[in-house]
Amino acid sequence: MNSSTKRGFLLITRIRTVYPFSQLHYISSHCKLSPGVTPLFAACAQGYSECVSILLKKAPGLDINEQDVDGRTALMAACANGKLDCINLLFKWGGTSEDEELDVFSKDENGRNALHYAAMFGHAPVIEALVTKERKLLLKSDSDGRSALHWAAIRGKEDSVEALLSLGIDENPQDKLGRTPLSYAAEHGHVAVAEWLFSCLDEEQEDEDQEVHFLFLILSLSLSLSLSLCLSLSLS
Repeated sequence: MNSSTKRGFLLITRIRTVYPFSQLHYISSHCKLSPGVTPLFAACAQGYSECVSILLKKAPGLDINEQDVDGRTALMAACANGKLDCINLLFKWGGTSEDEELDVFSKDENGRNALHYAAMFGHAPVIEALVTKERKLLLKSDSDGRSALHWAAIRGKEDSVEALLSLGIDENPQDKLGRTPLSYAAEHGHVAVAEWLFSCLDEEQEDEDQEVHFLFLILSLSLSLSLSLCLSLSLS
């Protein structure tokens, strides 16, 4: 048993010394570690899969879709931190009855879902698991009209971009400002991601996206100047 698992079991053990399992559903719903953060949320965020399993099995009536003050769920917490074991437990438990069905489309206060979180933090295996569970997640955007690919591009997460593109996400969507993932990747200086997304465009899209051409040109010139400066300094 690794140290994180031991810490997780210590939390459950302390709860059990005060409350029997018959009351664990009350603890799971009302014991907040910080505003809106339940033990299930915390266990999923930290990857304490054994604790997640105990909470799911021994807490009848547990709301697995409960949201914190920012609208985030235990599933989002697990996705943001790449805790695939916890995600699989939520998938399995969330499909056992209608009352406990896991809402994979749940949104936080900014309209972001679990796939957005997995993409922005670069967890490709989690992205694949989510899309395998529900392909319609690829079509969802947040309150600003940004898809999971937008966020992967903004954060420069190459693994996320590769996973999303391989799963068939729209490679050139526009948000409410008319911005594409490529334009954000270029703006933020994520060269590898920008090149990858640029290669996905067809000729018509390339002609239409003049902003991207401009940003990509500026990015390329900046890199060239930086390399030239570094070379001149090393020779001086």
